[in-house]
Amino acid sequence: MAEYQDLDRKVVKLGKQVVRMCTEAGSGHPSSGLSLLAGPVTVFDEGVYAGDAQLPNLQPDEKRLVSYGLDLACTVEVSSPGHAQEMTMVKVSRGVARVTNRQREEADYLVRNKKGATRTVVVEHPYVSNRKLIAPEKCEERTDEYYRFPVEVEAKASKRLKVITEYTYTSGYSLVDMDVSQIAYYANGPASKAVKKALDEVAAMRGELADAERRRGELETRKARITEDQGRIRADLKSATSSSKLHDRYLRKLEAQEDEIDRIEGELEKVMAGEEKLRARLEKFLSELTVD
Repeated sequence: MAEYQDLDRKVVKLGKQVVRMCTEAGSGHPSSGLSLLAGPVTVFDEGVYAGDAQLPNLQPDEKRLVSYGLDLACTVEVSSPGHAQEMTMVKVSRGVARVTNRQREEADYLVRNKKGATRTVVVEHPYVSNRKLIAPEKCEERTDEYYRFPVEVEAKASKRLKVITEYTYTSGYSLVDMDVSQIAYYANGPASKAVKKALDEVAAMRGELADAERRRGELETRKARITEDQGRIRADLKSATSSSKLHDRYLRKLEAQEDEIDRIEGELEKVMAGEEKLRARLEKFLSELTVD
């Protein structure tokens, strides 16, 4: 028969809800050198019935944490202050800003032991492969899903465990259509002098292009309003007598509006040509720009 050891540990799991009680568990392993098939097991703690558990298939020297009951004398409060994010690096590669950010997440576990004896609680904290463990520096054990941290709590006392994980990621943002204020934000971030200088030049060129785009938009809006007003005048013209003063007035107004549209279109052509040149200059500059 397989023998089991260390059936005296306690574990708390952080799931989707705040956990407020500990789950008793056994960190047992077969010591006979034989494999053990999955099945039910009855657990006794110091000769007293403690609960039932379901064991998985176990290989020799394999360890598993097995839940077998609830420990109402031990409670855990879990709080998560949220996450903090900061920009750590800015680079530029062929017109794309490569921005590296670091995100930290914290979880605070407050373990209370109501019993008259020291207890060791094993806190399970979710493990995510792309996150680095910052605090504590080490964990006693890690599974595919959890970190495991032992917390020894004296009788009638409480103890805190803070777990901090860190995630670093890099995102790319095209500079050619980026707002000037956003470019300035990255230039004022953790960038080298060369990157700051390059981004300042990009911001200046992008500002000139933005002015041309704004001017083009104003002219197009003005032309659209005149065209809309011409539709109204032509509708009124149909109902006016051809020999009336009102009819002549509509004709003069339409003629003046046509002259205005001609002027707008002439200016619009110049503005669009200038905008195209500014965009081509910016795109050429960015295509050759790579700084760290």
